[in-house]
Amino acid sequence: MKRNFLRAAVLLIAAALLFTACGQAPATAPEEGTPAPSGPEPETEGSGSGEETEEAKPDVLPQAGLNEALTRDGTPHKYFTMSFDDGLVEDKRIIEILDKYDAHCCTFFINTGLAGLMDGERLGIPGLVSQRLTQEELESGVYDGYDVEVHTLHHTVMTGIQDDPEAIRSEVGGDADNIAALTGFRPVGMAWPGGSYDQTTARRVMANTEIGFARTVGNSLAFGLPTSFMKWEPTCWIGDGDVIRLAEEFRKAECTEDMLFYVWGHGYEVEGYDLWHTLDTLVRMMSRSDDIICLSNAEFYQLFRDEIPGWTNVRK
Repeated sequence: MKRNFLRAAVLLIAAALLFTACGQAPATAPEEGTPAPSGPEPETEGSGSGEETEEAKPDVLPQAGLNEALTRDGTPHKYFTMSFDDGLVEDKRIIEILDKYDAHCCTFFINTGLAGLMDGERLGIPGLVSQRLTQEELESGVYDGYDVEVHTLHHTVMTGIQDDPEAIRSEVGGDADNIAALTGFRPVGMAWPGGSYDQTTARRVMANTEIGFARTVGNSLAFGLPTSFMKWEPTCWIGDGDVIRLAEEFRKAECTEDMLFYVWGHGYEVEGYDLWHTLDTLVRMMSRSDDIICLSNAEFYQLFRDEIPGWTNVRK
């Protein structure tokens, strides 16, 4: 009997040990590559369906003219840039010439509030009118790859509204907002409508908008850098009979300090005076010169914005 009692006790102990082992999970980690047991994960900000949360903010568009390939290295350089005003139908042919030479060195100053408008006869030439691109054309990407800057919504003479901050923000800031929506870049510059500006107007534009430079309609006939970005005077007008001579002089000049050759105009002038061959020759000369850096107005501004002030009292 004693032997039977011992055998029964051993069986009971073995059964108890087996029951305990079966009721516990193994403590070993899963093998590499084996998925962990699934289960509800704690919600984190931004997780879920991918929809924007109420706190999400739209991306801020980049400023125009920021180009990491353009840097200052302490060496003097020659720079070439152009601009055409008003957003005219001739801009499409101008862009064809620029594309032909892969020369994205032109800025277009447009009035988004006047899209599609046809002005009266220009230059005293019968049949020559100033026809602005339509809203549909603007939205089609006609200016893709080019610098587009402000010329105010309605070509408003800025000295006439210099005492009205709301009007400044509407005409300049409104045009800038429309351009940003078209191009994906926030404009940083403008051209003075009618060439009209003064110190008060310039300072109030800078105070009420993001504008950092403004081109005038003067002609310096020189290759110096602007003394103030808000009164940026070009070298010459596209219709100047000396434009090719100046281009050749610039191309051959010894560069001992930074130099800038800036040509401006309107598309209807190129058409009316039949300057298409002149424009083609100019772009070809500048783009094929190894020592000339071709860039947009905004790119030049971004490159020199820390060295050239917005306004000084050197001259008007």
